[in-house]
Amino acid sequence: MLILALVAAGCAGDLNEPVLHSAASLTDVVPDLVDAFGVTGGRTDFRLNVGGSSALAAQIGDGAPSGVFLAADEVTMGIAVDSGEASDPVVFARNRLVLVRRPRADVTGLADLAERGLAVGLCAPSVPCGSLARSELAARSIDPAVDTEEPDVRSLLAKVVAGELDAALVYATDAIVGGEAIEVVPTDLAGTTPYLAAVVGSDPPSGSTEFVAFLRSPEAQQVFAAAGFEAP
Repeated sequence: MLILALVAAGCAGDLNEPVLHSAASLTDVVPDLVDAFGVTGGRTDFRLNVGGSSALAAQIGDGAPSGVFLAADEVTMGIAVDSGEASDPVVFARNRLVLVRRPRADVTGLADLAERGLAVGLCAPSVPCGSLARSELAARSIDPAVDTEEPDVRSLLAKVVAGELDAALVYATDAIVGGEAIEVVPTDLAGTTPYLAAVVGSDPPSGSTEFVAFLRSPEAQQVFAAAGFEAP
């Protein structure tokens, strides 16, 4: 049976139980990955710690429980690696940004994000989805009129789904999760972000190294593809 308990990164627990420190945009796919790992003979008693990649990297640098770190870009993974608490990472998937709007909102393209009359949201600049969004907009000389900067992409998506925002830039996989509560607006966005995995801790629990290797297997790649992620 799959056991995934939400825990704070600094929370004490079974030292033999690895923690998956996972970027929020992987929330829905991680349980399926752990299940698929179990089918191959891997362990399934991971605990899950979800958040923005930058916050997770900071927690890992402060000595978070051992296990695996799944980050949504190279910069935040680099912070964990530079702290000495994470191994050399591997890229296991990619994601891309899309423009979403609440149904029937007056948003037809990226330029509308600069309109002061619209409620616009982005991820915070320190979060991978936020830094990528600003890079894409800057390349088009668009200065967004941002009303909220969210700590992770799922928080941002939730505000569009709730009708609190007219438009936002989220990952393609999150737009799938939003379903009929949001609408995807066609754009020329082309930038992608790599997802990287690394083993956390100097003496990680068994299964940690094997899980990182598993993420590039055909079985894991099928899970990612079904969720809308792109190949590494």
